[in-house]
Amino acid sequence: MKLGNPGSHGLVRCKQSVNFARFGGGTGAGNRLSANLCYSFISVIPRGFCAISTPPSDRFPDLREKDTMKTQSASRATAAVALIACAGLAVASNETQYVPGAGADPIVQSTAGLAGQYSATVGSELVYGAGGFNATVSVPVLLDRDDVLLNTPVAWNSPNGPAGFITTFGTGSNGSGLGVVLSYNAGGNAVIINEGVNSLSNSPGEILDNGTWLFRSNFSSSAPHNNIEYFQNAETKLPGSGVKPATSGTKVFAANDGIDGTTGSAFLSIPTGISRPGGFFLGQTNFNTSASGVPIGTNVWSVNHGSTEPVGSPDFIWEQLFGPVAVAPDGTPASTGNLRQTKPQFFRVPGCSETFIIFGVGYTGQPFGGGNFGARFFVVDTLDASEPFNGWGSFDGTIGTYTLIKADGGTDLDPTSTDQRFVTGGATGSGGFVPTRFDVNGSGQVVAVHEDFSTSGGTTYQVRLYNPVLDGCTVTYPDFEVIASTGETYENGIEFTPFIDTFLDTSDPLNPVVVQSANNTPFSGVSIDDNGNISFTATDELFMEEQVVDPGFPDITAEVVYASNTSLYYYHADSQSLHRIVSGGQNGEMIESSGNPTLQLGRFPVDNNDSNAFGGFSANAGVATVMFTNGFDDARSGAPEGSVQDGGQLNPGTENRQGVRGVALVEFGAYDPDFGGPDCLGDANGDGIVNLADLNLVLGNFGQTTDEGDVTGDGVVNLADLNLVLGNFGECNQG
Repeated sequence: MKLGNPGSHGLVRCKQSVNFARFGGGTGAGNRLSANLCYSFISVIPRGFCAISTPPSDRFPDLREKDTMKTQSASRATAAVALIACAGLAVASNETQYVPGAGADPIVQSTAGLAGQYSATVGSELVYGAGGFNATVSVPVLLDRDDVLLNTPVAWNSPNGPAGFITTFGTGSNGSGLGVVLSYNAGGNAVIINEGVNSLSNSPGEILDNGTWLFRSNFSSSAPHNNIEYFQNAETKLPGSGVKPATSGTKVFAANDGIDGTTGSAFLSIPTGISRPGGFFLGQTNFNTSASGVPIGTNVWSVNHGSTEPVGSPDFIWEQLFGPVAVAPDGTPASTGNLRQTKPQFFRVPGCSETFIIFGVGYTGQPFGGGNFGARFFVVDTLDASEPFNGWGSFDGTIGTYTLIKADGGTDLDPTSTDQRFVTGGATGSGGFVPTRFDVNGSGQVVAVHEDFSTSGGTTYQVRLYNPVLDGCTVTYPDFEVIASTGETYENGIEFTPFIDTFLDTSDPLNPVVVQSANNTPFSGVSIDDNGNISFTATDELFMEEQVVDPGFPDITAEVVYASNTSLYYYHADSQSLHRIVSGGQNGEMIESSGNPTLQLGRFPVDNNDSNAFGGFSANAGVATVMFTNGFDDARSGAPEGSVQDGGQLNPGTENRQGVRGVALVEFGAYDPDFGGPDCLGDANGDGIVNLADLNLVLGNFGQTTDEGDVTGDGVVNLADLNLVLGNFGECNQG
């Protein structure tokens, strides 16, 4: 089943995995999932405000004991009414919380103050396979559309619970150009690194398994700021830890004006790495030799914790000059001048001491085309300083000592088809700001988005999982699994659809022609954890209407995409099942916070041109993060007249709606193979447990003829419904 019709708000995902409970209208009291009433105990949020929240049942099993829950149900219901009012009353300390600078208007100021006050529990929707789970969605970063911009978020399951990091850039409404690094958890955010007004921007890299976080401090023509930085002990820098903003992180390369003392001298890509005793390996792919010791190609440095490193020469190099050159099927060779390499990723496999590296290789120009977003193959190699030809291992026209994962499925260096490639992030020029768009876990499993231009129905996109075969410590990839694909309608009606661009070709002004092309990747943010579970975002619904294509030709109309819906998906490896978790965009999830405006999540990043389309899935399981963007129809957005796109709004569906952007942090609950089975008796909202949320629905609609709160199904909410909820409080008795 699709996510509904344009303008249908207030969706609450239910334990019935194929159907939705539609709470119509989306603006009335009791019509949406209320964060503060889903929950059954009081927690103090680290930032200092209190909210009623639901812990995952596997972390607080005593709350599921039926006798305790039944005897205390009435007192809990009374306590809930009293406690909801306290949410958000306390104000977090300005020394940690992100606060817009002086000069920001009141709307920008107040919106930032709402961060950490929105959360909800949603049930997964089954795409294929069986089972499901609940997930907790919080919004630790929330900005007005006129505030500073955000780079890509990353997540991890820290020792203190789900958390993540993000950076800001741009001038915002106050014109400061302040670039800060924010850490966040479900309770809000904290400024942990303040780079100052001249730094302009940072780009998140990744969080290593030992809590070391890597990021790039970007350069500009006027800012002497071009380096790789890191910090350790990240769990001590979460909101509530009392850490004051720092002036900077620890620079990897010991220089202030660029890595070799020259402002903006090297195109440093967003960093990647892997921990090692005493430090980490840092990965970079560069495309500029004006910086000494930074060859064109993929470079790896061995960095020690606690001290900055001179730039020097990399410890390991896969130099573009010595890269393998393939020959097209028609016999036309490519050239090293057109060869492009993506940023690397790293992994180790159980039982092997070697550290493996993987990066993509593509070509610009003919005959291969596609630029640095179109890797024809992945190179999988080990960090071996003894390899000749700067890491390539051999240079005799053969593959060499490394392994290839070919987009066309072949085993030779030369492509059998130039119509197939991987959607990968670049490492050159502005592409350096784009994260890798593939991922690898600690078992060597690789997940990537594959595109095929040879199909007659248009480009086919697939999320593919490549499973390694180990022969000792030699890794090969003979086959793959398709996790999700365009061109297929799944059992519940979900389709993954490339976004359709519509424009008017006016090259012949006397005969303008409407052109439609679906050339935008519907999958992005692919990432895999160490258990083999996969997370990605995808476009799963387009909304079209007849519109004028070009204002210069008002009489020419066509079916134009005016809005879309995107969702976060989760593949559960053990059960081989795929689930939709939470949506953003036209039917974005509605989340409430007591005393605050309703929030509708905006569109999640997809498309190979979106620099924020990053895999924000924690390698150590259970946590994902995704950015969402504002809608286009609020008064502050300056959108064209007639725009009706929803999502990314406070007060959605009203005249005072306000466009917002932010970050959603998702914690996955335990997988339940029976999820989506028979209804629980008394479960009014369908989330798989009878609790205060169900009691609230019954009490809020008591005496009315409505489906909301009518758990007996007799068409009216009365004492029979109340008794059924109270009689099953805290458990799930199947009806």
